[in-house]
Amino acid sequence: MFQDLFSKRVAGSFLVAFLVMPLGVYAMQRPVFSSINVSFNQFGTRYIGFEGGTSGVNSNAFAGGALPQSSAGMVSNLTVQLVTPPGAGKSHVITLYRNNVATALTCTISDTSGSCADNTHTVPYLPGDLLAWQQVPAGTPAASNGVINASDTHGIADEVSFGGGGTIVSNTAYNYFPPYGGSAFTVEASSSAIMPVAGTLTKLYGQLALAAGAGTSYNIYVNKNGATTTVTCNVGGASTLQCSDVVHTVSFAAGDTISVHTEPVGSPAARQVFYGFAYKPTTDGEAPLWVRGAVLTNGTRFNAIVGATQDTTLENLSSTTVGIDYSLKNIYASIDAAPGGVTTRTFALRINGATQALSATITSAATTASDIANTIAVSANQFVNWVTSVSGSPAAVSLVKMSMATFIAPPTGITVIDTTSGSAASGTAVSCTKPAGTASGDVVIATINFNSGSAVLSDNNGATPFTKDYTSPNYGTANVYVFSRYAGGSEPSTYNFTSNTNDRWTVICTTFRDVDRTSKYDVAPSNSTFSYTGGAGGATATTTAITTLTAKALVYSVSSIDTGTQTLATVMPGDSFVGLNEISTNQPQNAIYKIISTSQTQASVTWNYGVTVLPGVTTFALRPAINSSPITDSKFNIFRGSFNIFGGSFRIQ
Repeated sequence: MFQDLFSKRVAGSFLVAFLVMPLGVYAMQRPVFSSINVSFNQFGTRYIGFEGGTSGVNSNAFAGGALPQSSAGMVSNLTVQLVTPPGAGKSHVITLYRNNVATALTCTISDTSGSCADNTHTVPYLPGDLLAWQQVPAGTPAASNGVINASDTHGIADEVSFGGGGTIVSNTAYNYFPPYGGSAFTVEASSSAIMPVAGTLTKLYGQLALAAGAGTSYNIYVNKNGATTTVTCNVGGASTLQCSDVVHTVSFAAGDTISVHTEPVGSPAARQVFYGFAYKPTTDGEAPLWVRGAVLTNGTRFNAIVGATQDTTLENLSSTTVGIDYSLKNIYASIDAAPGGVTTRTFALRINGATQALSATITSAATTASDIANTIAVSANQFVNWVTSVSGSPAAVSLVKMSMATFIAPPTGITVIDTTSGSAASGTAVSCTKPAGTASGDVVIATINFNSGSAVLSDNNGATPFTKDYTSPNYGTANVYVFSRYAGGSEPSTYNFTSNTNDRWTVICTTFRDVDRTSKYDVAPSNSTFSYTGGAGGATATTTAITTLTAKALVYSVSSIDTGTQTLATVMPGDSFVGLNEISTNQPQNAIYKIISTSQTQASVTWNYGVTVLPGVTTFALRPAINSSPITDSKFNIFRGSFNIFGGSFRIQ
């Protein structure tokens, strides 16, 4: 029982010691409560939604359980707990699947053990990727419920993502969803959740498990306070399964409500609909969690911190844990019937069976309450859940909503502000849209994969040009180019480059902040950091190892393929790399990055394409600004050329 597990943890005899793997410093990180109190299969493979808590979707097919990701990032720190161990000679294997391909993030619960973890492997992912957990039983393990959780590190500064869906929707009427889990409703008010943190929703991805059918489709909308917003996309036809809206945005204040609804167009087949969002909170580091339900019995009742209400007297069924440290804050609670008289309903956080100060009490004629004053720290592997209690005999409720936010302090050092891409099947003009948020002093890196091996590319940005830092050797019939610039106070809306030959091309443009202002490269791109597979090519490519010189250097690796055929990297390198950008047509490119806490060698890593291709991989490192992290001592480092005195600093050039 989970209750027994956290009792043993408090007593100092927790069955498994989960050690969180040491990662570099990235953008935002959040705990992912993928499934809570899910029934584990005893027979046959099952796929469980990447997130959703108690209301997450599950299916015997990947397409029926996979959620689209709206942001780039990295999954790590898998933890799994069971109520009942599998039994002697029996087991459960839990593995993260990306785009229906098994990843290295996996663990096995076997015999009399009730838990497992993988704090070694990491899995990068990209916008539009589909993620799900695969659960495979062996030997008919004992019937048991359990939890699956992980951590999610996002590739873009100030951005988190979340999503849900999975219900087969009506093909004749609207269906409404909360912003998490798989349940759908016919009334918007029943589906909406309270937004616990202010911010802006910036991207929407929609996904169907199966095609809607020729000439038919579904519209997917984001709603704010019950009203449809401009954030929408349409998915349908005989083969298309995914849509996106990366143009429109909608802002939310804390206390606003959010929901999703689907609209059938042209009598489509009834299908499972999934969705994902990217959200930029006003306070960097915050990420929302939601709970809603139709039942809240008087007395002391327990509920999970995300998903559908359980309204249970058994706390172990609502408790969950994750293998990273974080904080919880900003509790909001709402009910559809006021308690009445002098009666009350209280909603409070529980950690390891103890009630915390983070709580909200709805009294008398009120129907809402909040607590934005208290922030409670949660250590890795502590058990958390909600508890509700009453005074007197408050009126019965038929709709309850609770929300709060996780918080992990944002990092210092280099951050990725945004990334864009462009491509064409032919042409001499190469361009990308300026990454959003680019500001004076930022560094913009453009990597170009151009098919013609005889091409000469040059900058075409006028008085403030990019510098051409590198041209790769010819690989296949193509070259890779690296251009860079320090952004000024007034940047063009588009960055432009010109080739002297006409051929297919792709470009990825990425903006980095807090890069050294005088020497942007810690390891510059060069022939010694470029690797390619010659001859007939191969199904994999291995990067060149590089040695960084500076703590918190950002290692940037770009896989390029010489082909006009749509090609994706089926497995990107792990090793704590974060997914960033991918363009799969014309001359495909795929960009990942990681930040290394100390100066050290970044070992070679492998890209896997699943088919034979002609790949070339460029790897280099950016140097952090000297003031990107607090200086805590006074020392002279002659090899780095920096002189720090009593907290001040300057660089000797």
